[in-house]
Amino acid sequence: MNRDEIIEMVQKLTERKSENVLEPLTLYRHVLHQFCGEARFWWRKRSFSFNTVANTPQYDLSAVATTPDVSVLSAEEIIRIHYVSTTKTITELTPVFDDLTIAELIEQFDTPGLPGIWCFDGTDYKTIRLNMPNAAYKIRVFAWMMPNPATDDPSAVVPLVPPWLHKAIVHGMEAYIWRVSYGQQDERFVTAKAAYDQTVDMAKLRPRWSVQGNLQFISPESSVQTTGRGTAF
Repeated sequence: MNRDEIIEMVQKLTERKSENVLEPLTLYRHVLHQFCGEARFWWRKRSFSFNTVANTPQYDLSAVATTPDVSVLSAEEIIRIHYVSTTKTITELTPVFDDLTIAELIEQFDTPGLPGIWCFDGTDYKTIRLNMPNAAYKIRVFAWMMPNPATDDPSAVVPLVPPWLHKAIVHGMEAYIWRVSYGQQDERFVTAKAAYDQTVDMAKLRPRWSVQGNLQFISPESSVQTTGRGTAF
């Protein structure tokens, strides 16, 4: 299903109640965020690359040209950043957390050179800062991503979520509409909320993109994290 099909299906399931109580597109975006935030599902871990510009240390990950395009996504948490050389070597950049070093990067005290360290810029949630690059370099990012489509996004493609889990958005939207319309004791809300929870549980039962991943060592950033059941409705 795409966004428009999901919204139309929910409208029919709820007798178009949302037209009077909740704006459908806003509710769709809300439930999309809520579902993706339920756990660190394997499909939320993405990799993309971009090229630096000489003497430009700041990069807004929502605006810089990336391969593949991740403009409808937002990095919830960076896992690793690498510098990919033209000689086919990959070097992990060191994240910086102490305020003094970050301040030196912001004030541009460093000498331009190869990418080696990085930090969040401190101006917003989506801009990273590298040590000053002296040329164009390929940077590869691994991150836990969240959907972040613009309100006026013309595309109806559901970002990030695999097609077989789109039903979670349907059930979540339906539950919100019944709760707002008739309260949490209404049987229709209880049924829709249970269907949403069941879909979340099903998605959590598949924490890796391959069953062979369960046989390998799992690093801390790959662990499933849940927000807790039932608090958002």
